[in-house]
Amino acid sequence: MNDIQKHQIKDALKRWNEWIITHNATETTAIAPPVANAIENDNWSLLNDDQWLEVASKVGFYSGERKVGETSVYLLLHVIFRDALNHRYMYCAGFAKGIGKTTAAIAFLKQNERTALVHCNENLTKNGLFACIESALKVSFRGRVVRKTQQLLHMLANNEGTLFIFDNCDRLPASTFDYLCELALEIQPYAGIVFMGQETIKQHFDCFNHPTNEAREKIAGIIGDHFATMRKPGPHDIACICNAYGIYDEHTIRFIQQSCGNSLHGINDYMYNALLDKKAA
Repeated sequence: MNDIQKHQIKDALKRWNEWIITHNATETTAIAPPVANAIENDNWSLLNDDQWLEVASKVGFYSGERKVGETSVYLLLHVIFRDALNHRYMYCAGFAKGIGKTTAAIAFLKQNERTALVHCNENLTKNGLFACIESALKVSFRGRVVRKTQQLLHMLANNEGTLFIFDNCDRLPASTFDYLCELALEIQPYAGIVFMGQETIKQHFDCFNHPTNEAREKIAGIIGDHFATMRKPGPHDIACICNAYGIYDEHTIRFIQQSCGNSLHGINDYMYNALLDKKAA
């Protein structure tokens, strides 16, 4: 039981207590006050793993693992990831915000050790991006970026095959994105690559928008028809996730479908509430 999981159980316990107060409910699965106090006051050394797991099961938290449903995006991306990994292909995937692309990527990473999931953001410099790549690969290279790149290519050339997933790479600053494209062209003979972002990500490779960058234009040519997109999750996708959490009641599923607003970002809150309702019933 690690500290991240303990923080999440503490948060789940807080949600449970709030639900009890809001609904004037009688707590049917009592948690010993000394245990609850130790968690709430961060006196975690007083508790063993069995006590943590007991609290987790009572408040609707399961070992810190988010339940993953095989939604349309999940299935599509896993086909793309597997194809890119096995054949060293390059793909571009543009999806609406909140559709579950990052969740699908994390799930694939857990199933495939040869995957490097690189989380991008608008603050990354060239050095920062390479540091993220090192972190994703669980390696550390020496020297400046040019020398590090040579070491990376040498490592990849001697590996069975690696998949790089650059999540939210369309958020990168223009100069960092240019560098990513140049690096991707060097990596591509040895690894599969998937660029992930929002629906407009393909425009980042458009030579009309970026006429001076040859790397972007070359990648656009390599990707070709290897571009996938999906606008929003459907009712079936929400139902899949509900089922993954053990929720099958049609009434509850319909409520969650309507409440999520076609986004999976807030679905965990509704799942917690539904699980708490289920436990209290």
